[in-house]
Amino acid sequence: MTSPPPLSSSSGYCSTSSPFYPIMLPQSLPLPLLPILRNLHPWSGYSDSYSTVFFFQLSTAHFVVVTVVVPTVVMAAAAAVVVDMGVLEGSVEWKAEMGLRDLGLVERDCEEGRRGWVWDKGLVAGERIWGEQGQAALEKASICLLNCGPTGSETLKNLVLGGIGSITVIDGSKVEVGDLGNNFMVDESSVGESKAKTVCTFLQELNDAVKAKFIEEYPKALIETNPSFFSQFTLVVATQLVEDSMVKLERICREANVMLIFARSYGLTGFIRICVKEHTVIESKPDHFLDDLRLNNPWPELRSFAETIDLNVPDPVVHKHTPYVVILVKMAAEWAQTHGGRLPSTREEKKEFKELIRARMRAFDEDNYKEGMDASFKVFAARGISSNLQRILSDSCADVDSNSSDFWVMVAALKDFIDREGEAPLEGSIPDMTSSTELYVTLQKIYQAKAEADFFAIEQNVGNILKKIGRDPDSISKAVIKSFCKNARKLTVCRYRPLEDEFNSPVLPELQKYLTDEDYRHVMRCCMTLEIDYN
Repeated sequence: MTSPPPLSSSSGYCSTSSPFYPIMLPQSLPLPLLPILRNLHPWSGYSDSYSTVFFFQLSTAHFVVVTVVVPTVVMAAAAAVVVDMGVLEGSVEWKAEMGLRDLGLVERDCEEGRRGWVWDKGLVAGERIWGEQGQAALEKASICLLNCGPTGSETLKNLVLGGIGSITVIDGSKVEVGDLGNNFMVDESSVGESKAKTVCTFLQELNDAVKAKFIEEYPKALIETNPSFFSQFTLVVATQLVEDSMVKLERICREANVMLIFARSYGLTGFIRICVKEHTVIESKPDHFLDDLRLNNPWPELRSFAETIDLNVPDPVVHKHTPYVVILVKMAAEWAQTHGGRLPSTREEKKEFKELIRARMRAFDEDNYKEGMDASFKVFAARGISSNLQRILSDSCADVDSNSSDFWVMVAALKDFIDREGEAPLEGSIPDMTSSTELYVTLQKIYQAKAEADFFAIEQNVGNILKKIGRDPDSISKAVIKSFCKNARKLTVCRYRPLEDEFNSPVLPELQKYLTDEDYRHVMRCCMTLEIDYN
């Protein structure tokens, strides 16, 4: 069986029609979320068009699931929602690799002569993954952990090593002898002590820059008696909760607009559920996205620059160092002139266009023309904005008021800009290419100048909208607006069904189809065996 595709689209809204693809590590056997599984385990849920749930089954020790796999993916999900990345877009394998190897860990001597792994902020590993703004958001975030068993403890450890701002550990239980075999953060000396205090102390030692505190109280009681307590956090990570507490906590966090992640490990199975009313992403960082070069729709400055360059120049050095961007802009214009303003659209026309570029080559070693042929597909890209971005612009939230988030205020400003210009603001960056230094720098400045002009236009729109809705025109920083402009084509909005709706209104037709698959029936038999083995 082949591995499942990515969980969500690279931009725009989280898919509302794509089927649910559970992730299996290391195997690729999908595990469905069936109503019968919910009956077996009170913590089970299922996925539909507005939920994100992951199940794991490994042919290895329960210890690996509890202390490595589930916590690593929870950490990846937590980091994603905190720093406004796409929610687990792409492969979970990559996210797991991110959590285990790319968080800037260095081996060094610790106290009392022990050797251990310590987070080294100087490596700024997090910034390599989610950027400077993402790391800043992570360092300001406040995380609450409910139940500090092995799954919760290891999850929080990964976030502490990543430089989270503050943590609060909530657990009313004491360390027992059984905890010594599945939790690295407790030892024999802590048996009988508060589990929350013991784990919190250990986590504080890993990164003393993180503010850490603990509360000795059972999460279920806290949810019942003090629901307003959770409104102070950026994110709540709840582990090993029963269904009733999950539903109540999700309702509390949704009303307070606090992000929530449920996680549970059970034998060789684990699951993760992201709960948030709306998650808006500016820097979605899709794995693949077309460069914003405007080769088939150049603005006046780019067109004028291209017209100053002669592709028939006799000097062979100049000919082989003309940037492919210029080559494609000129070739696209020539094609349009001879084809009634149309660009290549059919397979035959695209092949003919590439052959026209090849015909301009004078020598086999002209890499710039080879790059032009390889990048010719960028000329065929549709003009205007994508359907995903159009859905965001058409969303009712784009009609902003004083209670609108900064994201939707900027979307409203973007909508005004696109209504005038017909395009999203230019990103302003160009890829590496074969070129003379002079031509490349000039081309780079042209793109940067256009991006800067678009940014100023968006910034002015944002200020006008903020003033119109009675807010401070300078309340959204230039850095945020600039990042928004640079990523305008990649904006993502994710919305999730309330957990209560999932339990009360299951999407039975979508789930029923899994019952006819032999692989799924085999998995269900395995789950029933686990139910008996683990009581």
